[in-house]
Amino acid sequence: MTARLWFVRDRYGDGELERMASRTPAVRALVTQPPLPFVWCPFGDMIDVDRAIFEGPMKREPRKMREFGGAIAKHDLPTIYKVLFKIGTPDGRVRVVQTGTTFPRYFCELGVCGWFEAAVELDHSACRHEGAPNCEWLVKWT
Repeated sequence: MTARLWFVRDRYGDGELERMASRTPAVRALVTQPPLPFVWCPFGDMIDVDRAIFEGPMKREPRKMREFGGAIAKHDLPTIYKVLFKIGTPDGRVRVVQTGTTFPRYFCELGVCGWFEAAVELDHSACRHEGAPNCEWLVKWT
């Protein structure tokens, strides 16, 4: 989650981060008490923060979500995440299936793909927005 703070500060400045924190409780909590980089955060909070970024400084421009996803991956992957992903996928391949909560379309179509494109070869092979029962991404670590 701290990569999201970095992204907003880097691309839009501290003033925009302060505006987002004044309007969105999840952003306010992240700014006032940032979690340690390796701590698991509630998925709903992540979606709330991403939505605040998308609706605020990104001005609801979906194409910016792909850049966002890639920037977050490049920020996060030099850390323990890269090691964990490679250990967890010894053959270098993984199938990602999202179930439960439906992501917002901009996050599903662009944010997730942008993140994985920065780290892996990716195919968004099935999508709820296109009638599939679940979103699915086929991933090969590079």
